[in-house]
Amino acid sequence: MNVRPRVLLLAAQGFAFGLLLAWVTVPANTIFLDRFGSNLLPVTYLGAALAGAGTSVALASALRRRPLAAVAGRILVGVATTLAGIWLVVALAGATWLSFPVLVVLPIALPVGFMFVVGQAGMLLDVRVLKVLYPRVIAGFALGFTVGGLAAGPLLGILGGIEGLFAAAAAAAVVLLAVVHRTVRSFPAELSVLEQEDEGGDAASSDPITLRSLAANRLVVLVMAFQMLSQVESQWLDYLVYSRAAARYPDPTDLATFVGRFSAIAYGADILFLLLVAGVVLRRFGLRLGLSANPAAVMAMAVSVVVASAVQGSGATLVFVLVVAARVTDMVLSDGTTRTSVGAAYQAIPGPQRLAAQSTTESLAVPVAIGISGAVLLVVQATTGTAGPTLLVLVAIVVGMWLGCAIAIYRTYRQHLLAGLRHRFLEPESLVLDEHGSLEAVDRLLASGDPRDVRLGVDLLADAGHEGAAVQLADLVRDRLGDGHEVAHGRALRHLGTLHREHALTLAADALGHPHPVVRAAALETLVDLDALEAAHGAEALLHDPDPEVQVAAAAAIGRAGDDHGRRLVVDLATELATSPDPVSRTRAAALAGAGPLPPAEEAALIGRLLGDADPAVAVAALEALSLDRLPELAPLVLPWLEERATAATAAAALARSEGARAQLARVLDPTGAGSTAARLAAVRALRDVGGPDAWRLLREAADQPDRDVGLAVLRAIAATNDAATNDAPRPTDDDPGRDPGASGAEDGQDLGGWASEQVAADLAHAERIAEVRSAVAGLEGAPMLLTALDDELALARDRVLAGLSIRYGADALDRVAFQLDQESPRVQAMALEWLDVTLQGPDRPAIALLERAGANAGGPRQAGSVLADVLRDLVEDPHGVWRRPWLAACTLLAIARSPGCGVEVADFRGFTTERTGWAILLETRDALLDIPEATAVAGGT
Repeated sequence: MNVRPRVLLLAAQGFAFGLLLAWVTVPANTIFLDRFGSNLLPVTYLGAALAGAGTSVALASALRRRPLAAVAGRILVGVATTLAGIWLVVALAGATWLSFPVLVVLPIALPVGFMFVVGQAGMLLDVRVLKVLYPRVIAGFALGFTVGGLAAGPLLGILGGIEGLFAAAAAAAVVLLAVVHRTVRSFPAELSVLEQEDEGGDAASSDPITLRSLAANRLVVLVMAFQMLSQVESQWLDYLVYSRAAARYPDPTDLATFVGRFSAIAYGADILFLLLVAGVVLRRFGLRLGLSANPAAVMAMAVSVVVASAVQGSGATLVFVLVVAARVTDMVLSDGTTRTSVGAAYQAIPGPQRLAAQSTTESLAVPVAIGISGAVLLVVQATTGTAGPTLLVLVAIVVGMWLGCAIAIYRTYRQHLLAGLRHRFLEPESLVLDEHGSLEAVDRLLASGDPRDVRLGVDLLADAGHEGAAVQLADLVRDRLGDGHEVAHGRALRHLGTLHREHALTLAADALGHPHPVVRAAALETLVDLDALEAAHGAEALLHDPDPEVQVAAAAAIGRAGDDHGRRLVVDLATELATSPDPVSRTRAAALAGAGPLPPAEEAALIGRLLGDADPAVAVAALEALSLDRLPELAPLVLPWLEERATAATAAAALARSEGARAQLARVLDPTGAGSTAARLAAVRALRDVGGPDAWRLLREAADQPDRDVGLAVLRAIAATNDAATNDAPRPTDDDPGRDPGASGAEDGQDLGGWASEQVAADLAHAERIAEVRSAVAGLEGAPMLLTALDDELALARDRVLAGLSIRYGADALDRVAFQLDQESPRVQAMALEWLDVTLQGPDRPAIALLERAGANAGGPRQAGSVLADVLRDLVEDPHGVWRRPWLAACTLLAIARSPGCGVEVADFRGFTTERTGWAILLETRDALLDIPEATAVAGGT
């Protein structure tokens, strides 16, 4: 995405908007103060609150029907026409009273105008770009306001009086309209659609967004409160500046000159801050500083004004200068940090609510805040007066609340970012079925000819807990589930067993003779679950059923509800099958042995025989049936199957199921041991699946694996089992955002978070090393395959970094982040990176840079001579055990062979040998390139 033209057009909009606002602010304030004086200013604030309410309703209605930019265009047409009319009426009729309604509307114009610009920026830029480059857009506004303020004086003579600035403002509105039109034409796909369509394209109009629904979103409420508090303190500081300026400059021309210079100074400083400081600060410190810098700085300035006023008096020049400085500080930081940060915070609000939240906040909440500030000013005027310290103390109180709100937004922002990364899925238990829409939908599913629809309808009906579900399920089992719906039939029987015992007993007993094996098995399981007398008899009858699944279900039923006679029948059948020459029959024997507890001696003999079977499929079935808690003496028979790829996972799972046998897995995972990669990976997955403190401890002890792929599996497994190991896994919380999320309560007492950060740091250093090497070899003629291998190595380092972070910050959250980073949409990736930016702490923060450039190849100029030769030798020989990748070394040899003049030759490695496991591919590649007839043997094999 090329952001330059987007930012330029948005900045041009900001510039034209700044001109427009400057050429309205100067004449409106000057004419108003000359005619009415500063004491009537609070009344205009009250009027702004009323006007804001009407504006909010109108905007909400317009934005539901038209795109944001189209609404902005219509409003600008009306603004240009109105300003031209005001100029003519004031110039020809001397109607200076019009300055009152202009000042009423003026406080609304700034937030609503920025709402349009921020809204377009949110559609054109992702949240990461927005944070860095949006200050440039605001700089356009500041430049426009500065130019307008400086040009106000010279324009007075050209336009024939101060009211002529209204005509200039009308012209600026026309220019702004033209720029908005050009922006829409340049990016119609983004700006010509309704924002209230969600990302999936489903219109939100069917579920209208109301003020009540917005109030249910904590982030929206906090942003509203933040903006309202900000507006209150800004209005009070603005009032202090203009009221005291009016007292110091009684002449209208002098006052207009002061207003122009004040605006020029304020926005001149604003421009410098926006262009030189704001982007760097927000990139480095993010929203934490972006939201809190303004209230913290204004708090310091307000305290200094109170102190100076107490020492020298409220009318002192120093006090006036400090008041002006406080307002300038507020304006600079508001534009440089606050607007950008709030604009980024809006992006964490779900799409259908985002624009509604913006328009409601800026056109309703902000004007209401202005009205509140006006009401308070009237009270202060009528009591202690605004010339004393009362108003300044109130400013300090409001700013303190504002700072607290900023902290709360930052915490909530992270939660909303993570919520935006969640996968949406159907949860049947969350459905509430009624006699209308949803229940009718279930009926349609049940009446469908598609078995999948029927199964879903059965599950929804049972899981939703509708009061008539038992009767309806019984009717389905009895009459409506015919051929093709046997799986749904079985599910309905099982569900019915939990809802209505009598119906289930009758129907399950009848279904024991059903022609389909799935239904017979489900009927038997239902009878066993209900402890029915028919269960044991029915199980013995079905033990010789022609269907293997029914046989296993019968054996399981006998194991749970049968007697010694029934168990003897199972043993006899399993023994008969175990001696069959057919491996399928032997596999069924293992399944029967594992279906229910058998006499220990017979079970041990049977499963032991099958564990020695030469067929891997039979061995897998025996391993699945094996319980080492009951038969620990069979553990030695399991170990050989760990070294076979086809059986490694099942063998490891059998060991992991038994607490006493897990020590075998610890030996397999010993970093100094000789366990194969397949065995190590199988052991890691088995421990991850079984979970618990014991599994967590074994994984933690085996974390430093020589093979980085195995190490990645260990890191992921530790993250997955950490919650179970600690019962309350520590994570960064909203109540304690500074707490080290890895200060674990794990049993071994180690600082898991610190250890995880060390792993992340090591992998980041390795990723940096890969990037440097990639840059060094990028120019080699034979580099393509080597570059691909290096990219694979970089991807592995990235995955390890994510796994290490998941240990400290939560596996679920980092899984979502990893999934989003793999998507093609820059917006989706930016949201994931933004969550990392506001979540990662201290030494983990450099990971953001790696993940942000993931997938981008770090190429560079070719390095010649000894430097390149040393790099290539290091990749092949790996003397310090840094790379540990035989495939990477082999690719390096190929690159050397295909790149004459690289400073090293394949023949230089003629005498190289290694005893490391799995490095045969390197020596075979070397010998093939040197045309040696027989490859050199190497310990460890391929």
